[in-house]
Amino acid sequence: MKRQLKAGQYCLKDKQVQKLMDKCLNIRDRLLIELMAFAGLRRGEVATLEVKDIDFKNNVLHVLGKGEKLRTIPIKPEIAQNLSFWLGNQKKGYVFQAKRKDSQYSHIGPDSINDITEAAGIRANIKNPNPKLKSINPHSLRHYYARWLKSKNVRIETIAALLGHNDVKTTLNEYGNQSLNEIQEELENIWL
Repeated sequence: MKRQLKAGQYCLKDKQVQKLMDKCLNIRDRLLIELMAFAGLRRGEVATLEVKDIDFKNNVLHVLGKGEKLRTIPIKPEIAQNLSFWLGNQKKGYVFQAKRKDSQYSHIGPDSINDITEAAGIRANIKNPNPKLKSINPHSLRHYYARWLKSKNVRIETIAALLGHNDVKTTLNEYGNQSLNEIQEELENIWL
């Protein structure tokens, strides 16, 4: 009987994520990818992130996620620094603004985040590790974040809280098993 891997078991590698960030055209695109890959934000959460949601003193984000659930996510000091640089003197509003037709500002759209992520993947020559999908998408970066935390032996309960999962079973079902990368590395170590 053939064992099926779940979508969360296909994961980008560290070098691929770095290459993806290196191929971003500007700081905005790099920040979008950093927030998904190193804070586990969903594309909609990145799109609607507001300046008031960033606590620069403590290097945390306050994110309103699925089901209007608020969660606090620690971020690397470098990401906080990059956000501060990106925002400059901006004190309110959306972090990633887009101008509407009526000259008002709104937030960048989730579809734009898809396009930015896919384009960076194409420039980096990286395909989605899930063979059912062609290009890199925002959710593959969220999967990377969860797998990266798991590889650092972060407790599954902590990963669930950071991802905003209501039930730790959701996290266990998606990330509790080994990823394809982990399986391959384990086998390569015994083949040497």
